[in-house]
Amino acid sequence: MLKIKRILYSIIAAIFSFIFIGCTATHDDPEYLYKQNPKLDMFVYEGIAYVNASNLEWVAELELTPLSLLGLIEETRVSNDFQSFSATKLEVGIEVYLSNERDDIFLVNIGGGFIPYIAWIEG
Repeated sequence: MLKIKRILYSIIAAIFSFIFIGCTATHDDPEYLYKQNPKLDMFVYEGIAYVNASNLEWVAELELTPLSLLGLIEETRVSNDFQSFSATKLEVGIEVYLSNERDDIFLVNIGGGFIPYIAWIEG
């Protein structure tokens, strides 16, 4: 099981590395992202996909704190026609917060702990 987790984390890290190094793809809408990776843990806010970034080392090193409640997840297990606060994995009612330190990272409150979700923007 640990080996599978490491492989998944490596794949996700590789995807993020590709994006942040200078991806020139023109498809960053949520539907396209989901189609490319149906296992992606993400939610949408104002047309932008925010992807779980808890396994990214540079994000984990940040000391992020919640600023204010942005909203609640309204729909889950979405695979197309994403709207604000619809998610692929997060459950309905999960709280999404702005972060004090970065405007491209939101914090999701799961069981009293905050998980960072980073904006997926083509680069």
